[in-house]
Amino acid sequence: MESRIMAGIAQLRAGVDPKQPLKERLKVAMRGALNHRLVFDEEGQFKMAIGAVLVEATEDEKEQLNNEVKVLAALSSAASGVTVDFGRLAEELGEDAADKVVGLRKLWDEVKAERPEAGRTNG
Repeated sequence: MESRIMAGIAQLRAGVDPKQPLKERLKVAMRGALNHRLVFDEEGQFKMAIGAVLVEATEDEKEQLNNEVKVLAALSSAASGVTVDFGRLAEELGEDAADKVVGLRKLWDEVKAERPEAGRTNG
């Protein structure tokens, strides 16, 4: 992983309270990652936020997050024209994986929607 993302993970990690629910921890990390001074691209910021939460996550949470990241990566690959065996991926993730979805992209979109638009004026 890129060194700037790793440094950002270390910074964000300090602001994540492991006693909070998983979704709340993710939102806190995502808010901190959005427009971070070390990582400028949105994909890197997204990875940095997830990485910051993964560091302190329980084993079940790590599995849950890693499974969802695998699905997102497969969808990204498929959108780029790469052939993806979704049946194999579903088998690999197991039957209960769908019940454990956090909704990482949805959380990211919610956090992005919270910020005021830059340069926006009333009037």
